Amino acid sequence: MIAEEQAAIKRTAAQIDNAKLKLNNLFDNYQQLFISRNTSSGSPLERKHFETTLTYLSNKNSNLVEDLTSETDAVSIRVDLFQAYEQLTSDTKKATPSLFRQFDDVWKRAHHIQTESGKQLAQLESLLRKSNQLLGRIDKIQKGKKSLYELWKQYFLTGKTPIFSLEYWNEVFPSGSWLTLKASGLKDATAAIINNAARFLFLFMILVTMGITTKRFFKKYIHVKVDKESSAIRSQFYFVLATTGLSLFLVTRITFPTSMESLAALGAGVFLLSILKLSKHMNTDKHLSSYGYSRFASLFIVSTQLLTQGLPSRSITLVFLVVITILWSKDSILTWKKKKQPVTVTAMRGGALTPLFALAVLGYGRLACLFTIIWCLGIFVVALGTLWSQIIFQGTEKSTKIQKGLSKGLLVPLGWAGAFTLPYLWFVDFFGENTVSTILNSQIALGDYTIFLKSILTLFILFFLTKHSLSAFNVSIEFVGSRWQKAKRGAVPSIQTLATYAVWSLFTMLAMRIIGVSLTSITVIAGGLSVGIGFGMQNVVNNFISGLILLFGRSIQQGDIIEMNGLWCTVKKINIRTTVVETFENAVIMIPNSDLVSTQLTNWTKNNPSLRRDILVGVAYGSDTEKVSQTLARVADEHLNVLKSPSAQVLFSAFGSSSLDFILRVWIDDIDHTIRATSELRFAIDEAFRKEGIEIAFPQMDIHFKTAPALADHLAKKLGNN
Repeated sequence: MIAEEQAAIKRTAAQIDNAKLKLNNLFDNYQQLFISRNTSSGSPLERKHFETTLTYLSNKNSNLVEDLTSETDAVSIRVDLFQAYEQLTSDTKKATPSLFRQFDDVWKRAHHIQTESGKQLAQLESLLRKSNQLLGRIDKIQKGKKSLYELWKQYFLTGKTPIFSLEYWNEVFPSGSWLTLKASGLKDATAAIINNAARFLFLFMILVTMGITTKRFFKKYIHVKVDKESSAIRSQFYFVLATTGLSLFLVTRITFPTSMESLAALGAGVFLLSILKLSKHMNTDKHLSSYGYSRFASLFIVSTQLLTQGLPSRSITLVFLVVITILWSKDSILTWKKKKQPVTVTAMRGGALTPLFALAVLGYGRLACLFTIIWCLGIFVVALGTLWSQIIFQGTEKSTKIQKGLSKGLLVPLGWAGAFTLPYLWFVDFFGENTVSTILNSQIALGDYTIFLKSILTLFILFFLTKHSLSAFNVSIEFVGSRWQKAKRGAVPSIQTLATYAVWSLFTMLAMRIIGVSLTSITVIAGGLSVGIGFGMQNVVNNFISGLILLFGRSIQQGDIIEMNGLWCTVKKINIRTTVVETFENAVIMIPNSDLVSTQLTNWTKNNPSLRRDILVGVAYGSDTEKVSQTLARVADEHLNVLKSPSAQVLFSAFGSSSLDFILRVWIDDIDHTIRATSELRFAIDEAFRKEGIEIAFPQMDIHFKTAPALADHLAKKLGNN
């Protein structure tokens, strides 16, 4: 026990030394932060750096307080234990002094442990008081300052001067103090990078390697189609560039969590540019690709760098105007060369630059940068989501099992969720968590009802994800179902319709919960609807229930050919109220679902798309019946649409009045081929009979005149007169 406690004292001493070092560093960082608090109050980025560093110090100090409290409790228990032990040994020494001499050495060691533990307890309590004191100072330093949201609002909106005013051009270029400040900041940043170069490069290489490994995984398991070899090479290059940009951003945030916004923004801009380029070269649907939008990535990089460098508002406005003019000129020239269209302000993607240009002209260069960032992040969400969907769908096309196909297809909404999450995380990192939370918690009043902005955004994103989840599910099951037997393919539309009803119903419930709609109100509305159903909506509800019966019972499915009241038609779509059918004359008819449930009809393709057909053939009397049978069987066997099993049958049906009647009974593989196949069989039978010399009978009648005396006399008299 004594040996263990001595080892514990050594560990406590090491922890005390470590805590002293940490506390001194925290106090030094706090002093530096306290000195810079006045200069950081005017700039949102510096204020964000101030608040981030303050939060970082607070978290570090809180962890230190927890460690010191835990160690103080352990040392206090040790002190109490050895005080009790010393009291016990003191009483034993007085009672039996001869016995205690044998344990004199143990008593001295225990007394030493008690003394050292008492000293350590005093040191820990002192450190704990200082740590709590530092926490109090950190809490106090945040009071009496404008919120970061207010600073950003003032930074973007107030005190701006239009460029066509003389006042603007008096102070358009940065002053010498700004250059001196940026030189000092660049020096500090260079020193910080040099001090952390080993860690920075190590993490950077690890993340890039992980990115390349991810590329190999996709290349192995998901086959991506690229039309041209040049596009494939560019796609590989931009994938590596995207990995580099994302790695640069992540390593910068890990190594420098409270600074280096410019370097982190550069990494984010490179990643955005690479994703837009990848979408352009890999997306087969040009309407969904980001063609032409990749130029905005350069404007995104410029905007973020202008904001992070802390340039004066007028300087930012001038630089932004120059860059946007260069991009507009480049796009206009390309449009003129390719399409011979005149140079207009709408040359670049429908004039998306026009409002940004107008803001900058009015002197709101910083606000134009903000809108550019938001616009580019929106483009990024669409580009990354469609690119991910393209990759997943190309892999799903090769899936033959429903589990594998659907599991891949359901990765699409996860990709869209990631496409929303990445810009949000970057936005929080750039503008500050407090700014974003303040914006999201802002309320919109609609009469007596108020709703949070975050609820609206959540509802929008949920709607977007629900829509793409259903699209992914429907496309995936369509790919998988196309490889099923034709008799089972009709289940695909039913599954799609039921999934659509279920998912949108779930979305409606979640949406009502998000916007705060009470279920009690829904109950009241449902009660009112029940009365309406009882009086005027019976047919609607009847058709709705009948539609569910058709979808679940699957007595009729999309693609089935049915016969109803002598009308042949193809089922095109089973909707909530009606079923859409198309006749063979291409007439579209909408039949109420209740009629299909309650009326007798014939489903020709319920269990099997094949159909039996009888072809009647009559040959002349005297024909070789065995030869006729062999010829008909051979013609049926040679036709591609006639099934081998069940095999064709030749039946001698009757001795007709003018012919020997045969029936060629065949099974056509698909009802869609019935008319064409029977026509081709008749042509083939006629040709084969001609070659074999078999005569196809036609109706004929022999008339016999019976000789009578009266008739003979009459004919002779007539001939004599002539």
